[in-house]
Amino acid sequence: MVTRRAKLAELARLAQLKSDLELKRFAAFSSNVDATRKRITQQDAAIAWYRSSQAPDSLDESNLASLRLGDATREAARARQELSHMLPRFDQARQRAAGEFGRAAVLRRLSERDDQ
Repeated sequence: MVTRRAKLAELARLAQLKSDLELKRFAAFSSNVDATRKRITQQDAAIAWYRSSQAPDSLDESNLASLRLGDATREAARARQELSHMLPRFDQARQRAAGEFGRAAVLRRLSERDDQ
């Protein structure tokens, strides 16, 4: 016969597995969000550098600098748009991971308390 303690221990084990899975998903999502934020920072730095650099000596240099500035500006805008699409799902993943972690902790405490 399966005891209450064994049932709680099994539920705690399953909850821990699910919690670990959600935490791994959240960590992967977090890495992607961090990489996108880094791209934005890098492009913003490039934009600032192009804007603060000295005036080009020739028309060709001016055109090249303008093209590079435009590329950096478009890339920064794309990265910002990606980030704005990621953040709602990122918050959901964080909440799911926190919920699963809490559930596992409660079940673990209940199974330990039932041991006593």
